Amino acid sequence: AQQKAMLDVQKTLALEIMEAKKVIDTKPQEQQRMIDVDEEEMWSPFLETINSLMLEEKKARQENDSNKGSEICCKILQAAFDEKDYVRLREWLVALSKRRAQSKKATTDMVQLCINSFKEAMPSREERFTMLSTLRSATEGKIFLEREYAQCTKEVVEMYEADGKIDEAAKIIQEIQIETYGSLENK
Repeated sequence: AQQKAMLDVQKTLALEIMEAKKVIDTKPQEQQRMIDVDEEEMWSPFLETINSLMLEEKKARQENDSNKGSEICCKILQAAFDEKDYVRLREWLVALSKRRAQSKKATTDMVQLCINSFKEAMPSREERFTMLSTLRSATEGKIFLEREYAQCTKEVVEMYEADGKIDEAAKIIQEIQIETYGSLENK
């Protein structure tokens, strides 16, 4: 009985020593999750790819590598567009453009990609309208994207006018503030 008690004490001491030394776990660590996924939704290969791109984007942003960061941000948006996941495309456009320390180049390139490539390729008028609204929120308050903000606002107003919603169109036009008229085309 005394020998058994000694073995129990030795086991307990060994466990305490291992905890104190914080034995390194050799299992591979789960990759950090940069995007939120609903509980009922599974992590697909597409989401895994986007997650790894988001991690690369974060690293490039922290290293102030604006060219690499811009390239990665555009890849993320292009992948969402190719998957026809327009909700996530809009969500990630706003999230990436509003990130702290995001370079002007990355934000400008993402907005240009959406305006020049994605906007006209939207499958429906509602999707196009929603994309324009998202572009407006992503560019709002950024003086280096004032022309794009005004262009998107003009298109939203034209869509409202075509729908006969003149009051809403007038309200939007009255709210817009332009700081530098020199960057806008004369029309």
